[in-house]
Amino acid sequence: MKLSKVLNDIATAIATDAAIETFCQTNFGKSVSVYIHIDKKNPPSVSKSPWVGLAIQGYRNPTQTNGKTMEFDLESYICCNEDGETVVGKITTLDGFSVIEDFSDLVLNSIETILQTSATQLDLTINSEGQTSLIITDFPGWMAARVFTASKRI
Repeated sequence: MKLSKVLNDIATAIATDAAIETFCQTNFGKSVSVYIHIDKKNPPSVSKSPWVGLAIQGYRNPTQTNGKTMEFDLESYICCNEDGETVVGKITTLDGFSVIEDFSDLVLNSIETILQTSATQLDLTINSEGQTSLIITDFPGWMAARVFTASKRI
């Protein structure tokens, strides 16, 4: 199993997902860009958003399976640019939080689906999912991130 192939399959699923395309066109007026092998220390600019970055954090062949299973950590980053705000009385809400929350839900659901049902990846199992982190990065940029640990019999 080539991890580059896994990342390419995930990227293709995200880039061709109809719900993601509709959301991005509606909210940003353009399609999502997907980056494979993203450098998390030097990610694409917020001006290139909406974008999704994918990387393999590490992989291993656990000894308890006699090397018959490959386990890997998939990092996913989701970025959008939203500087709107809603003011109700004395309360101002930055709209980007809601937008990144909805956008990341679509992307993360797409990743979960491709990990579990891709015909080319066969039989991948999600062993664990980290929590989703939602942050402001280079305002008005908003980012979500999650790490999946998945495995496959080889």
